[in-house]
Amino acid sequence: MFKRRTARRPDDRAEAALRKVLAQDEAMETAVAAHEEGRAHEAAGDDEAAVAAYLRSAAAWEARFRATGYGAPAGPYERLAILLRRAKEPDAEAAAIERYIAHAGRDVHPGMLVRLERVRELQD
Repeated sequence: MFKRRTARRPDDRAEAALRKVLAQDEAMETAVAAHEEGRAHEAAGDDEAAVAAYLRSAAAWEARFRATGYGAPAGPYERLAILLRRAKEPDAEAAAIERYIAHAGRDVHPGMLVRLERVRELQD
């Protein structure tokens, strides 16, 4: 009549929690490394490579957001928006900022909201 559930051992729960933390750390390390790579490319004047690196950083932060619910930082998205503004691509700039807002959680940087408002004015 009743299904018998097998109880998880405490070791199983601890191991699952450890795997989750390690995955979060790996995503954060990937995000930070890609951001630093983007800064180096930007300093060298290679904006295309910098955009690619910032996109990888953003993707890693978004993966961490989906896993933990912790919001993504504005840094890679802001640098991405700056480079796209420089390249005169307002649609892509707005998309990058909206992507940030979707993954920032409750802590949306107010400067990014101002930037989005300005880019929308440029689009009109």
